[in-house]
Amino acid sequence: MKIVAISDTHNFTPDLPEGDVLIHAGDATMMGTENEVRQFGDWIEKIKSKFRFIIFTPGNHDFYFENKKLENVFINRRVIVDGVKFWLSPYSPIFGHWAFMKSDEELSEMWKEIPEDTDILVTHVPPKNILDLTIGNIHVGSLSLLERVFEIKPKIHIFGHIHEGYGTHYNKGIKFINASVINEYYKNVNEPIVINL
Repeated sequence: MKIVAISDTHNFTPDLPEGDVLIHAGDATMMGTENEVRQFGDWIEKIKSKFRFIIFTPGNHDFYFENKKLENVFINRRVIVDGVKFWLSPYSPIFGHWAFMKSDEELSEMWKEIPEDTDILVTHVPPKNILDLTIGNIHVGSLSLLERVFEIKPKIHIFGHIHEGYGTHYNKGIKFINASVINEYYKNVNEPIVINL
């Protein structure tokens, strides 16, 4: 299975290679307006012939999806593709006034919903201390998510949210991927990350 992973497109429409599954880990829009969501949907329509499956979970900029529950938008849900078990969540720790935010205590309880047999975990927020370092030199990932990831040990954990954390990292047998396609200056400079299972 060839997986193409992206996140934080923020109204950009990056060039994508063909694959079996496209994973988008949130922040498709800048402010989550209906017009932005419509543009995102139009882009997905144009590229869907490149993939057998497209799996999307929103991020903190995607306000529209907090109020509209859509079948093809995955919020704390499992998806199984060719026997590979994905679990997707858009939530992040509280900061500012953004979408899909929860307190650390709420997040800790919510991460318990992630099934223990998950193969590929897709969250918008990174785990604490892994590809989550901001330009202010602060680690802003979720500590409770890190703890849960090391409990269930998925093969791969895909996320975004922290643009400057783009890249891959291996820890305790898990491949961590920050798939943000834009950098900290909102420039579309990062390549989609391709995973071959």
